[in-house]
Order: sequence, then C-alpha cells, then structure tokens
Amino acid sequence: MTDNHNYNTPDKGSTDWHIPLNDNFKRLDTGVEIRDEEANIENYSPKSGAKFLAVDTGVRYIGDGSSWKELVIPSKIVERFKELEARIETLEEKGNEDDTEDGNSGSDADVVVPFDSSDQIQSTRDTCEIVTDPDGGNRNVLKVGWNEAGDLYGSSFSYYAEDYVNNEPQNAHARFWIYHPPEFEFYTNGPGGTKLPGFAHTDDAGWGHREPGVDGNGWSARGGIARPNHGWYNETSGPGWYNQVYHYDQDGDESDHLVGSELDPGFGQWHQIDQYVEMNTPGQNDGIYKVWIDGKMVSDNLLDPFDSSKVSNYDEIQFRDVDADYLHVHRFWFNCYFGGSYGAQRDDEALYFKNLKIWFDQGEQL
Repeated sequence: MTDNHNYNTPDKGSTDWHIPLNDNFKRLDTGVEIRDEEANIENYSPKSGAKFLAVDTGVRYIGDGSSWKELVIPSKIVERFKELEARIETLEEKGNEDDTEDGNSGSDADVVVPFDSSDQIQSTRDTCEIVTDPDGGNRNVLKVGWNEAGDLYGSSFSYYAEDYVNNEPQNAHARFWIYHPPEFEFYTNGPGGTKLPGFAHTDDAGWGHREPGVDGNGWSARGGIARPNHGWYNETSGPGWYNQVYHYDQDGDESDHLVGSELDPGFGQWHQIDQYVEMNTPGQNDGIYKVWIDGKMVSDNLLDPFDSSKVSNYDEIQFRDVDADYLHVHRFWFNCYFGGSYGAQRDDEALYFKNLKIWFDQGEQL
C-alpha cells in the first residue's frame, strides 16, 4: 500500500501481481484530479468521487456517478478570502495616500527632496537632523529643532531657482508636509510660534523689519505658526497657520499677513502645505500669493495686523516696483525662525517636515 492514496504495491515474486495493478488503474479515475478547460468537462466521466479542476476559471467539480457537481467553498475559506481582500484594499488605499503625501499630483517638479537621508540637509546648523517619523512608521523625516532656550534659528537654507532652471521664474509652487508635535511650547507674546518656509528675493529688504522700497529692494512670502487662540489667523483650539508677506505696498517696516487658518486637527498630525507665488507687473498691484492647507485654499485677504482697516486681496500684491523690475522668484527659503521682537522659545522644541517639491514657472499645481 502507498501511504497517501492506498494504491496496491505487489510484493516481489508474488503471483497474480496483475490484480492489484489493475485495481490501481481503476482507482486512478477518481484518485487523480482531472485538469482541463471548463468547456471540456463533459468529455470526462463523472465517476463517483472523481475531481475536475477548470484551469481557465478555477472552479472545482466532483463527480457523483451521474453528473459533475460544483464544489461549494467552505464558509471559513470564504471569510478568509474576504479578510485578505480587505487587507489588500487597505494596502492599496495606503499606497494612494503615500502617493498623495509624496506630492505625485501635478507635473514633474524641479526640486524633489523627501528628507529621508542626511545628505539632503543643506543646513550647516546642528539643529537639523533626519529622524524616524514621530507619527509612527519606519520612514525618515526632517526634524528642525530649537535645542536650547533662547535659540532663534531652527533652519535657514535655500533652494535657488538658478540651480534648477535656466531662467528667472515669474511664478513658483511649493509643497511640503509639516508635523506639529502635541508637546510644542508656544511663546506667550505675539503669535507665539515660528516663521516657516516660503518664497523670496531678498536683496537689502523684504525680511526682518527691512521695508521694501525704503530700506532697499526685496520681498518675501512665507508661512508661520501661531499659538492657539491667538486670534489673528482664525485659529481656535489648534495652532494657526499664517502668511507673512513683505511687499512694496506695506505700511512701515512690519510685514503684512494673509489671513490663514487653523490646522485642524493641529497637533500630532501631518498637514500638506501648498504655496504659490506669481510676480506682479513692476509697480502694479497684480501679484499673487496663495496658500492651501490639505488642499483647501486659506489665503484670502492681506491684512496689516496692526491696522485692521488696511485690507487688500491675495491677488493684489506688489512684490516689486518699477525700480526693482529685476526681482523674481529667486529662491525657496527654508527658514524656520522662532522669536524676533516677541522673544525666543523657552525650551527644547521641534517641528518636522517631509516631501518637499518645488515647481518653477509651471503655474499652480493644485
């Protein structure tokens, strides 16, 4: 006897050895599975216990002596398949989310920086490092830290357009993701948070209370984080995103602020930030600065935070006057600055970034 199929094995030297062998041949019709295309099933005899596998459809049949009966899949196997399908669907959805986080929408970017390895850190400051995603998982991200009480700069490096394109861009779009840890400690005065990355062409002015057209030429349009319930930027329980713009039509050396929005939920979750800038006709108020949070546009009016009566639209900005017509989208300034006239942070703080992409002279990417 064989172990698995009970086929007879004649003993060496036995007589009538043909009898067990003939019995084996009879059993082959039911013991060995038939494999063929389903349309050919009627070419085979449905002997009781015979098995037929349709190689083109995967359906299995068993003979009952007179016809082929389709085998019913046991409920446990059905449930198992449902579980596997659900897992596959989840993985596919996760893959789509990863594509979105990687900024795969829009045309090919001129600058692509995942921030997943140390050679992608341009900053010479030891406050920038590549770490594991604080939101979980195994991917790496950029940590920008303020390690000591009184630190102002977390990062200050730039991606210059001239290193990526052969012209002076008149528009640019940037996308990155930011993570605001729940334990982040805001300063108690003013906005209480940090200045964040954005576009700029700063010669002698356009940052640090240097008024464009008065202290020199230049402009900048950057983001920022404000403490909860601060009130300037529509934030309530969470931190607020605001937009700081130095331009030629501002009043005094204090930058104007585009109305922003609360990061909802703000703490402990990644948010996609998109920024788009388009240069104005020199001397005209037709420049554009737009900002989206998680795909929703939040830049609306350009406000003087100290004079609520002074309001203009996001598409009425004068980044350059007739005497500074050479200004263009010079760089994406990865500037994270905590402090200024409101004071520096008070403890070990950090923000996290990933998946930076920049498009020069390719228009909006949303």
